[in-house]
Amino acid sequence: MEEDGEQYFYCVFVDITDEKQLQQRVLNLYEKELSYFAEVSSAEGSIQGSLNVTQGRLETYVSTSEMAVAHIGISYEDTIFSLERSAMDPEIRKRIGSTLEREKVLADYANGKTDYHFEFLRRSNTGSSFWESTKLRSFRNPERTAFQK
Repeated sequence: MEEDGEQYFYCVFVDITDEKQLQQRVLNLYEKELSYFAEVSSAEGSIQGSLNVTQGRLETYVSTSEMAVAHIGISYEDTIFSLERSAMDPEIRKRIGSTLEREKVLADYANGKTDYHFEFLRRSNTGSSFWESTKLRSFRNPERTAFQK
């Protein structure tokens, strides 16, 4: 109500079209990347999923039982610890753990670092060993942090 007794309704309209279009492009690129990954990966030798680093949990996960290191709903820390433990070389275990420590990943993202890559000899769940290439990428959208091997 104004001083003269009249009632007014004030509003502000902001055009966020560019921001929404950018969000949609990022989502489309993410989905294309996952699709491409699934297409070029063999069914017996790949893992893919998403870790929500801000909320500290594994949200999606697809793997063969021989290669699995996690399951949906476990914590970020437990997922990374399981990945660490699967490495046969103790030095690689340390590097995975220190590089992917949750607060460090969040700080890295704030500083522009979004990609991580590890190649290491890994123990499968059946006891055999194989070479693995693991790639992880952080995204701005906190609901989608890719965790791929």
